[in-house]
Amino acid sequence: MRIFTAALFAALIFTSEAQADLAEGRVAYNSENWIVALAELRPLAEEGNDEALVLLGNMYNDGKGVEQNHKIAFEHYKQALPSGNSNAMLAIATMYAQGLGVDKDFPTAFEWFEKSATAGNPAAQFMMGSFYLKDQAEISDFKADLVKSYGWFRIAARQTELPDVAKAGKELARRLTVQMSPQQILDGEAIADNYYKSDEVSE
Repeated sequence: MRIFTAALFAALIFTSEAQADLAEGRVAYNSENWIVALAELRPLAEEGNDEALVLLGNMYNDGKGVEQNHKIAFEHYKQALPSGNSNAMLAIATMYAQGLGVDKDFPTAFEWFEKSATAGNPAAQFMMGSFYLKDQAEISDFKADLVKSYGWFRIAARQTELPDVAKAGKELARRLTVQMSPQQILDGEAIADNYYKSDEVSE
């Protein structure tokens, strides 16, 4: 019992220290103090911390504090995926869309945008609304769908994580209503309602 208690206590101390390091790394990253950010984030990334992997991936992607290397950035994002990190999914989607670190593959990019949006990423939700505004020639059989576009914009509008994205989603959904029938608007609202109901169930 003493061994178990000691092990648990040690684990709690380690977790607290890791969280403190992550917080310091996040502050350094946001203030563009790249030397400190690298020092704090790299050890955590090596241990598999998903947020540290994403932030370090961003640094490699943008060439901030390290030599720019899109392939290394992509690998960092990829390593963060098992944790379900929606920002990692969004980054993977963007890299496939732009052909950074990987061959350009828009259908695969769209799949990752959708996964990120479904996982709750506001930026990806907004992107999904934008995609459905028009046909996408690079994706087989992809047609514009105002109902789905409206639904995704409404999903983005109802989240509270990124207020600017919520505001933009609300405005674009409003503009779409002039092109939609009352039934289409109801169907679009149902998409948003079902998304948030599913989110509540999963929690």
